[in-house]
Amino acid sequence: MTLALKNDCPHRMTICRLYGEFQRGNSTLEDAEREARPRTSLT
Repeated sequence: MTLALKNDCPHRMTICRLYGEFQRGNSTLEDAEREARPRTSLT
């Protein structure tokens, strides 16, 4: 994967986390809804 994607290759832990999610049946790549308030940005 590193040969094909160079610096755009995801970190190994990201791949492991996503693999675990797919194994548990979560096949969506969308972010989950969160209960917390959105962060505010400072400019």
